[in-house]
Amino acid sequence: MDFNVPCEGENKMIVAHGTVVAVTDGEKLRIFCNKGHEPQIDLVELPELALHVGDTGSAGRHRGSTANPDGCRPRDDDFAAAVAASLNREAQMKAFEHLVVIADPRTLGKLRKHFRAPLRSRLVGELAKDLAKHSAKAIQDTLAAAGVSRPIFPDLLELFRRTPEASPGSPKRGSL
Repeated sequence: MDFNVPCEGENKMIVAHGTVVAVTDGEKLRIFCNKGHEPQIDLVELPELALHVGDTGSAGRHRGSTANPDGCRPRDDDFAAAVAASLNREAQMKAFEHLVVIADPRTLGKLRKHFRAPLRSRLVGELAKDLAKHSAKAIQDTLAAAGVSRPIFPDLLELFRRTPEASPGSPKRGSL
C-alpha cells in the first residue's frame, strides 16, 4: 500500500496563477511566483527583496539570557521582523494579490506578530515547514501535497479570549 497517495476528498492547497510564495527561515528569504495554472504549481524564483535587518523584533529582550543559550534567536527574530516588514511594504504597494508563506514553525510565529492588515488580506495560506534551503522543485512538490492551512493571527485569537461582559450564562475567560 502506498501511504503517499492522497485520500479521496483530501484537501489540497490550490495555489492560483500569480500567487507569490515566500519561503523563509531565520537566515534566508526566497520569493517565488506561481506561473502554473490551477491545479498545477510551477514556481519561478524571483529576485531577492531588499531587507533592512536591525534590532526590529522582540530580540532585544532576549539577548544574553539563559533562554537564548545559542545566541541565534535575536538574529533570527530580527530577520523575521525584517521579512515581515518587507512583505508588508510589498502588500501595501499591491505588488501581489495572493501570498503563501512557508517558514519553520518558530519563524512563522514571529512573522505573524508583524503582519499588517494589507498583507493579511492577501495571505491565502501558510505552511509551517523549514524549506528555505530546499530546491524549488522540492518546495513546489511540498506545496502541491500540503493540506490547506488558514492563517492564524494573534490579534484575532485575542478577540476570542477577552473576558465577556458579566452576564448570567456567559462563558468564563479561557473556556473556549
